[in-house]
Amino acid sequence: MQYAIDINRVAQSGIDPAEVAICASVLARMSANLKSHLDNMDLENS
Repeated sequence: MQYAIDINRVAQSGIDPAEVAICASVLARMSANLKSHLDNMDLENS
């Protein structure tokens, strides 16, 4: 787990925490949209 923490620290270096939060929010919503779409495809194909 420490390795992941270190990677995130390096990756986020020099990026405003608010920008990181916006990015995480957008990615989470995109993931939810894709999941919803795939779930709907599964229902249509059942």
